[in-house]
Amino acid sequence: MFQGTFPEEITGTRLILKKLPVTFDMARQIFTLADADRDGLRFLPWIPYTHRPEDSYTFLYESDKNWRAKTDAEYGIWHKETNTFMGCIGAMDFHDNDEAMIGFWLGKDFRGHGYMCEAVALMENMLFPTVNRIIIRNDTVNEASIHVAEKMGYHRDGIMRAGLKYADGHYADCNIFSKLRSDRS
Repeated sequence: MFQGTFPEEITGTRLILKKLPVTFDMARQIFTLADADRDGLRFLPWIPYTHRPEDSYTFLYESDKNWRAKTDAEYGIWHKETNTFMGCIGAMDFHDNDEAMIGFWLGKDFRGHGYMCEAVALMENMLFPTVNRIIIRNDTVNEASIHVAEKMGYHRDGIMRAGLKYADGHYADCNIFSKLRSDRS
């Protein structure tokens, strides 16, 4: 459980991270964005289980429950000027309040513009006063996620063999990246 506070909204230069509302409209937005790029988002473990907006609604419901329990903080990423929903970023797996893992995704039209680096920086600002280490795990062939981790100064700690299990039952190696609070100076 996280010992700090999850703010409902975090404002950056170009982005706003907002707690995801548990509404069918939000579920439809998530589903539509993800469904339009299933191949590009193939590394996300929930993609094979998301077949309709109702599946995204279940995700929102569970995310809200975890938010209240302070075990996960899932945020939607919105463009500050246009209020366009772009993807999600979340913090989870809090261990003895010393570390947290973050996961993220963007719709295909929003990649390659530095938005995810800004979203990661906003999450770091929220998490680092409380946690000492933030972890990013990604498939060793997920070049976009690797690029974000490297660009944001995360240290590649190593590769966990067969560290990811996909819905079809196959295992893949995964990178473990970390950043310490002291790395931000």
